Amino acid sequence: MKCILLFGLLLIFLAGCVEYDEEVWLNKDGTGRAKLVIGVLTSYENPEELDRFIDQPGISLISKSITRKESYTYYSLDFRFDSLEAFNNLNDQVSNADFFGRITIRKENDGTITMNRRIALGSLSSEDDEFEQLISKLSRENLIWHYKMHLPWKIISANADQSNIDLKSNTVSWEYQTSYLWNKPQVMTVSMKQASPILPLVLIGLAALIVIITLLWWRKRTRKAVSQA
Repeated sequence: MKCILLFGLLLIFLAGCVEYDEEVWLNKDGTGRAKLVIGVLTSYENPEELDRFIDQPGISLISKSITRKESYTYYSLDFRFDSLEAFNNLNDQVSNADFFGRITIRKENDGTITMNRRIALGSLSSEDDEFEQLISKLSRENLIWHYKMHLPWKIISANADQSNIDLKSNTVSWEYQTSYLWNKPQVMTVSMKQASPILPLVLIGLAALIVIITLLWWRKRTRKAVSQA
C-alpha cells in the first residue's frame, strides 16, 4: 500500500528535516494518544498528507496544524489510536524508515511487564528501497529525534539516560541522532510492574475491623440487656 501517510511524510523529509518531537500516552488496554511535531527546512507545505491520518483504521485525528517560522515549516499532529495494532500499522512496511516504531507489550513469568519499541531509519545496504535512498542524501549530522512515552505501569528500569526517567510520572524520554539510527535499528525498552493493591487491601481491612467492632459491641449490649431483664 503505497498511498498512505508515510509516503507523504518521507517526501517531506527530502527537503531537510530539522527536528522530530513525539510524545505518546499509552494505556493499559493498548489504546493511547500521540502528539508529534516534524520541523522541515522548506517553504513547501503538503497538508494533504496530514489528512491521510483520518483514513487509517483505528486512528482518530484530534488536531493538525502547519505553521511557518522563518525558513521552517512545522507539521503538528495530535491523534488517538484504538490499539497497538493500529499504531504499529502506521508504518505499514512502506520502507525500513520505521520512525514511528512498533510497540510490543509482554508479561514475564515473574509478573514484570516489558515494553519494547523498535525504531529505525533503515540501512545504507538496502539499495532496493527507494525511500531509503532518498533519505540517505540528506545531511544527518545535527538531526535529533526525540521520543517521550507516558506509561501505565510503575517503571522499574529503562534503557534511557537516568535523567530522562521520571518514576513519579511514569515517563521515559529517548534522544537519537539520525546518523546513529541510520546505522542500525534501536529498541526502546522499559520494564514495569503493576502497582500493588495496597489501598484496596487497607480498605478491606478497615471494613472488616468495623464489622468485628460492631459485632462485639452488639454482643456486649445484648448480654447486658439479658442480665438486666
